[in-house]
Amino acid sequence: MLSPVRVPNNIGSNDDVATTTTTTIPLLSPTPATPRSSSIPDYKPPVQNTSTSGHPNLADRRAGQLCSTEAPVVRRATSVAECARRMRENGADCVLVEENGTLCGIFTDNDMVRKVVSAKKDPLTTAVEQVMSSKVFTIPPDCGILQAVLIMMDNKFRHMPVVKDGATFGLLYMHHCIAAVLSQLRTTCLLYTSPSPRDRG
Repeated sequence: MLSPVRVPNNIGSNDDVATTTTTTIPLLSPTPATPRSSSIPDYKPPVQNTSTSGHPNLADRRAGQLCSTEAPVVRRATSVAECARRMRENGADCVLVEENGTLCGIFTDNDMVRKVVSAKKDPLTTAVEQVMSSKVFTIPPDCGILQAVLIMMDNKFRHMPVVKDGATFGLLYMHHCIAAVLSQLRTTCLLYTSPSPRDRG
């Protein structure tokens, strides 16, 4: 059994605005799934060879190994315009919102379009706490990658904060997971298609 995942009591879209409430539920055993692509920085982490057979094993990978530890962080009173600037500078499509060291929301490019631009709000005077998603799903660093993919697919998330001991550890993008899966598939294909020394001779 893996470490528990903190999820909101009122499960819904990660883009909805509501008071942050979480419940601890046990993780299920990881099950392979086909992740959904997203438009985020072109980061392709290598898949480490951790299996005893010499083949890369994605089931051994953890969220803490693939997540970005340099996700932009802002405060609740930060303006939407400043959030957009931080996202551009960091090549990210979201910012994490914290107050007194505690994660309290996430603001994405989708929130920008749906809740600011479409609603004709002034990004210079609108505080991010007014338009952020406060229903935040979080996972621990030791959560398996396959389990994280299932959670993101089931809830249509493109990214999920990684939290350790109540503090933000990093941000896991679906793109990170896709890159790891593709890397393993590529390596596995090469292992089974490369000619053996006998064939080369």
